[in-house]
Amino acid sequence: MPTLKDAIHDIHQIAENTEWSKKLINGMTKNEWALHLVNLYNLHSYIESVNELNLSTDILRCARISNDISALKLKNLPPITKSSIDYVDYLKTIP
Repeated sequence: MPTLKDAIHDIHQIAENTEWSKKLINGMTKNEWALHLVNLYNLHSYIESVNELNLSTDILRCARISNDISALKLKNLPPITKSSIDYVDYLKTIP
């Protein structure tokens, strides 16, 4: 039986070579980071709104993400991306 490392090796290599991964490692602009945070907030906001999940307070992220967004002190936040909206819409279809 292969180890977990062996089992995910190929997909891990692909993930490490995406433009996004390279930006995370090499740095990104303030606006790129804001875009990432705004989209994370969108996702976590929905997840945290699903009462049936009974989430532990340890994993609630919205307040922390909001603080990170505020710390950027941007005049205008980037809009939520269509892919983020589509993903939350998909999550809403899961019973």
